[in-house]
Amino acid sequence: MANRFREDVEAALAHLDNHDELTKERTWYRNGPRGSLHARKSCYKCETWGSESLQLSIVQAVKKRCCKSCCDVDETLTTGSARGYAKAYAIAKGLGLAEVEIAKAGTDDIGTALSHLETVEEQLASLRDDEADHVSTSVAASRERLKALRVQALGAADKLRDGAVTWAASALSRRVVLRDETNVPGIEQTDLLVFGPNASKTSNFEHLLGRIYLRWNRHRPEGRTKADESAFGLLDDAVLADPKQLDFPVEAPAGVVTLSDWSFTAWREELRKRLTERLIPLWEMNYAHLTAQTGTKLVGIYGNIARDESRSLLAAHPGVRRNLTRLALVPEVVATFLQVSEKRWSSDTVEIVEGCDPDLLETVAALWEPNTLDSEFTKLESAVRAASAV
Repeated sequence: MANRFREDVEAALAHLDNHDELTKERTWYRNGPRGSLHARKSCYKCETWGSESLQLSIVQAVKKRCCKSCCDVDETLTTGSARGYAKAYAIAKGLGLAEVEIAKAGTDDIGTALSHLETVEEQLASLRDDEADHVSTSVAASRERLKALRVQALGAADKLRDGAVTWAASALSRRVVLRDETNVPGIEQTDLLVFGPNASKTSNFEHLLGRIYLRWNRHRPEGRTKADESAFGLLDDAVLADPKQLDFPVEAPAGVVTLSDWSFTAWREELRKRLTERLIPLWEMNYAHLTAQTGTKLVGIYGNIARDESRSLLAAHPGVRRNLTRLALVPEVVATFLQVSEKRWSSDTVEIVEGCDPDLLETVAALWEPNTLDSEFTKLESAVRAASAV
């Protein structure tokens, strides 16, 4: 088990400007020469009679066995130092996590990085003077690192813009099956039964067809050929487990074949036929319909962002943020994704209106008051009209 006290002291050494509290000797207690060190004689694990005391600095003490109940940085440092180092450590940790996500560069990864950076900004803003005074060097370095990482994150988000339409179209298409795997577009009454169960141990889907649809949509932004190949590839996982899966008409075989061979071959051909002639063409039509929705819309979100992908898409397009208000000019299909992803409850506010001049966004953000019922600009559209008239 990791020594939490030692880890905390190492973090304090890394972030505190002055190490005097860590290197100055103080009194510790133990139950005999081989006993664990106690920071307090009043600790319930420290014997009242027969305990011995010794003088050690905190840095020296953490190299020995320490009581997990009373040996804590908050107990051994002054309040300002303890709070200051803890916040500085959390800030540095958040920046490190953001850096890792930026390197991955996926749509959700960039959003996760932005979320970490927003948390770091809040943590820096919450630092009190009596805390910051103890970690000024660390905080200054974190502020500079924050600026650099924000530039990197926004640059990475900007690169997502070209693929935002296809990404959003694929995400919206997958959504129907992720919510209910039987909602595969275009299926008829027997399709789920004929395709059979999902035998994969790494997927929670019950039916193979829902998994095929999900896989096709994940690969569709890479091209129709790639998507089709991925769908047909999953037919290798198909399992003929129930005679009811053979409930479809077939032509009699030419020549003599065994019933088992004929049944299995006819079944596999039926699966491919249903995908090729009916299901995939419909999926492609739906996908093409979504990707054609490229007109610019203004999406307004009031409140906290629920999904990391939403943060990425907002950062990838022209927009502004003012307190809890976020505005962005995005393609219509991206706006739809943001709306269905972020408006989860009746109290959530997500509105979509026609796009406007990017120069108006600051004014619109200042005017829009969705949480004020008696405001003239409760609706985003009203705020846009007023901003345009100024």
